[in-house]
Amino acid sequence: MNEKRPSNRRILVIDDNQNIHEDFRTILGRRPDQSMAVEDEEAAIFGQTSTSSDPEGFEIDSAFQGEEGVEKLRQAMTEGRPYALAFVDMRMPPGWDGVTTIQELWKVYPDLEVVICTAYSDHSWSSIVETLGRTDKLLILKKPCDNVEVLQLATALTEKWTLSQEARMRREELERKVAERTEELRAANKELRRETCVCKEALNRLTREIVERRKAEEKLARANRELRDFIYVIGHDLKAPTGGIQTILQLISSECADSLGPETKEQIRLVSNRVRRMRSLIDGMMQYADSTGPGNERTLVDMNAVAKEVIELISPPQSIRVTVEDELPKVFLERVRAFHILQNLVANAVEYLDKPQGMVRIGCTGENGFWKFSVSDNGPGIEEKDLDRVFRAFQVGSKRSAYESVGLGLTLVSKIIEACGGRIWVESKIGTGTTFWFTIPKQETGVSDDRTKTDLVD
Repeated sequence: MNEKRPSNRRILVIDDNQNIHEDFRTILGRRPDQSMAVEDEEAAIFGQTSTSSDPEGFEIDSAFQGEEGVEKLRQAMTEGRPYALAFVDMRMPPGWDGVTTIQELWKVYPDLEVVICTAYSDHSWSSIVETLGRTDKLLILKKPCDNVEVLQLATALTEKWTLSQEARMRREELERKVAERTEELRAANKELRRETCVCKEALNRLTREIVERRKAEEKLARANRELRDFIYVIGHDLKAPTGGIQTILQLISSECADSLGPETKEQIRLVSNRVRRMRSLIDGMMQYADSTGPGNERTLVDMNAVAKEVIELISPPQSIRVTVEDELPKVFLERVRAFHILQNLVANAVEYLDKPQGMVRIGCTGENGFWKFSVSDNGPGIEEKDLDRVFRAFQVGSKRSAYESVGLGLTLVSKIIEACGGRIWVESKIGTGTTFWFTIPKQETGVSDDRTKTDLVD
């Protein structure tokens, strides 16, 4: 159901003739339905057009001078009930004429529709336009007025006023929405500029951090290179005299064995052991320095062949059995470092075995894109409090081999494994044995062996 659109049917008549006011009220004013019906019948009998008012009628207010009319308009505006239309007489002595009155009316309310009622040609249309300006809110009605013409003008112009107000309100509403949206966009744009500045500052800060980090890395790499070079120079300089000392001690022991007393022989043995320990320490330091360097070119290394070489090199006693439990894979690694890993882990296990029948097992399984290797033994085990420090440099167990271990082997292994993207850890139980676990990525640069392919298919 459509709601009835509200309309303004208030009309102000400004004329110095009382009869004119009565005529307007007769034509436009509200009257009972019965009187309207009688008038319509009378017009039909005499063949005339009915002049009965609109059933809704118009609300008519009267003013007899222009000044009075302007004051009534001002009061209506104060009350919030403006007039939609004014009929204004051209001549209204002794006060303002119609043109002046209209000028003043429009100063109060520019939206007012106006009809000039005149029987004279005091002002030409061109002079009226020159004074009031070209506007669609002004019409001229010649006296004597035709009733139908007056009624049609009143109906059309009040409807025009209503439509104009609706259009104005819609325009104002649209302008309000546009203003709100413009403000939202302005705020969003301001926030975007702020966020852009923040991002720019963050990017600049990140760029500076990257540059500083690269400089620090370059500085660290340079320091590492200098340290490795220093270790190599010192190592070679220290190994040379230790070799000479060892040779002299061997000559003394062999050439003067008959003339040396037991105490002297023991001192020579202790010195010889210390020299060997010194050489082992130097070798360990040089290997450790090498493990932190860039290394050689990586290749696909067969860990079965490496394990075989390690076992042959260590040559464990007959009381200790070293076995490879699984078919070992090929890994992408420097062969020298792959050899160091197994050599240190297997040698460490063999060295500390204390059982009459020792067992060292080498195994491997695939797990989450890595090869998971294990080197386990049935030796004395490691106390839980020592598990966290076995990979630290210069940490050794309670038992030392004949050549006095320096505690760099597991540290070297840890560095090599971490450098290739894997990790190493240890599990142990006192009296039962120890297992060292380490992982190496299955693939690099697209290289894989048959076992890798099988795991991917599964």
